[in-house]
This record gives sequence, C-alpha cells and structure tokens, in this order.
Amino acid sequence: MHLEAMPVQEQENKQKYFEQLFESISRGESETIQTIEYNLPYPKEEFLKFLVENKNVLLHGSPSKDLEVLEPKQANDTAKQSGNKKAVYTVNDPVMAIFFAIQNREKINGTIESGAWDNPETGKQEYKFKIPKNTQETFWTHGTIYIFDKNSFMPEKDDAGHSSGEWTSGDPVKPMAKIEIKPEDFQYLDKVEYY
Repeated sequence: MHLEAMPVQEQENKQKYFEQLFESISRGESETIQTIEYNLPYPKEEFLKFLVENKNVLLHGSPSKDLEVLEPKQANDTAKQSGNKKAVYTVNDPVMAIFFAIQNREKINGTIESGAWDNPETGKQEYKFKIPKNTQETFWTHGTIYIFDKNSFMPEKDDAGHSSGEWTSGDPVKPMAKIEIKPEDFQYLDKVEYY
C-alpha cells in the first residue's frame, strides 16, 4: 500500500518511523559512511521518497557496496545534452536510483534505456525501462543507494530547458549514508522491456 492510499493515522505513524530512522543516522559523527539498517514494514522506495521530499537529499544508485567518496566520471549519454558531463550524477527519484543500483553492468551487452514522465491524464509519474535481450540472465544484483546532501549538487535541465531530475557535482562528494537495495525493492522489475 502506498503512502497516499493509507488512513491518516497510519501515514503519520509511517512518517514518524521514517523521521526517527533518518535522525539515527544523521546524528552520527563517524568518519565512515553510515549504513542504514532498514527493518521497517514499508517499501524502501517510500523511505527514500520521504528523504528526498523532506530532508534536502539526493540519491545515487550503484551496484558497488563500499564507495567512500564518489569521483566525477565522464558520462556518455548522447541522447541528452546534460548526459555528457564529467560529474557525479544523482537523482531526486528513488525509482530511478533503485533501477541503477540493481544492475550488474558487467553483464550488459548494449544500451540500457530508462525514462520517467508525468502522465497529464492521470497526474501520476510513469516509467519505461528497456534492456538488451542478449543480457546475461544474472543481470540483476544487490546494490546500494548512496544518500547525499543536496547542497553539493547543481540541478540539470533537459534539452527543452525543463528540470530533468538529475543533479551533478564536478567535485568528489562523500555520501552521508547508504542503504542496501535488492532487486525485489524495484517495483517495476516485471515491467522491464527487453529489446
């Protein structure tokens, strides 16, 4: 059940649990990146959405589990102007972050396509994910969502000049926390198309 469909009291309880979990990691003074031990009965996607909407953070999904600092890398997405920067890329959409976290890119033979847009008829966000057919069967893997302070990043625009949902930093950045992600945390797993 998603946040919007819940009774008010249950929504408030859920947000209280999310708040407490975030406070437990944001108080830490450790030099190492804190791992969020997630044992709440709600989808991790909803917790990440709560963080993005309420805690001034951005997300980066990666199959690498032990990154301490993310270094700028040259992107090669020629489909859009903002996709060719040497930068650390983050997003404000948990669905996209989870999708990139659970990919074992060494087993991909081709280009992955992903996109999100607002459906004007329903008012809801819709997604499309496409993966090459010749990708090896063990394509999905456990990964990590890295959580960053939004103030370290600049917003990107799409080719039409609208906000793309991507944010970039030209400098190395250290995550404030991380959380483990599994393929089953990706709600669109059975809707991925193969081309």
